[in-house]
Amino acid sequence: MKKNIKTTSSIMLILTVVTQALSASEMPDFLLGSWQINQQNNYEVWSRVDKNHYQGQVIQIMGGKKITKENLQLELKNGELHYQAQVIDQNDGKAIDFVGQMADNKTFKVANLNHDFPQLIKYKQQSADQIMAKVMDKNGEGFTQELNRKALPDTIPDWFFADMEAHVGRWETDNSKYQSANETFDTYVIEWQWGIGKHSITGRLFGIADGKESPDFWHFRQYWDNLTQKAMVQQFGNGGVMGIGEMRYLNDIQSELIQTFSTPAGSQWPGKHVNELNGNEFKTQSLRMGQDGEWQADREYIWHKQ
Repeated sequence: MKKNIKTTSSIMLILTVVTQALSASEMPDFLLGSWQINQQNNYEVWSRVDKNHYQGQVIQIMGGKKITKENLQLELKNGELHYQAQVIDQNDGKAIDFVGQMADNKTFKVANLNHDFPQLIKYKQQSADQIMAKVMDKNGEGFTQELNRKALPDTIPDWFFADMEAHVGRWETDNSKYQSANETFDTYVIEWQWGIGKHSITGRLFGIADGKESPDFWHFRQYWDNLTQKAMVQQFGNGGVMGIGEMRYLNDIQSELIQTFSTPAGSQWPGKHVNELNGNEFKTQSLRMGQDGEWQADREYIWHKQ
């Protein structure tokens, strides 16, 4: 009987050693997901590249933008976890490598004693929705971050800011193709400027005839609608005419704007523009809805940034 107990104990010991060895070579699946840091506007987000490779980012939400502060990599190589941290605008853009293992199924530790700070990093899962991360020197001095599972909030996308940045300024186009006795303007001009806090742009369109500027024909506002999470363009003209609609990109340079126009009297009609922005050249194709319900090409202009 005692012999069986010893045998059973030996087997259990072997199983424990094997389990610990396997744990030390596993990836920390608990890390995957989006985590809010210390209940502030910083997030640590991890995704799986493959079973032995995770990639992460530390992202700050500021002014409606997602700003990457740090790029992270976690890879399993020869039974060791390699944790690489690349802090933006630090260390000449080089990543710092930390090496370690899973301490158990809920903890992993990595170290680089040759780095000034940090030298030790430890992640410990507290629950399915919380992780404690300790960032320390070799003596265990440093700070602790509380990571709580939370999805990244919706923000204004980078492409929208890039589009506004490209548009700000003065644009001119030749109108000689459409010039007539009733339309004497040889040039049309659109001027765009930043709105409050650089989160929108406002513009005006006017004509030039014999070197003289006309009164404004249209006023524009391009902005991000927080409720619908869409890029919107509004425009206002004489007599209370107004247009509003969504702008979206079809590819890297081509965008589409479909608006509904209306008057104070209640009449409505659709309008559409297909635009191509390529550096300092901006091509616009306006379209109108035909009686058959199909879009028909109208005027086309090529604008040049001044």
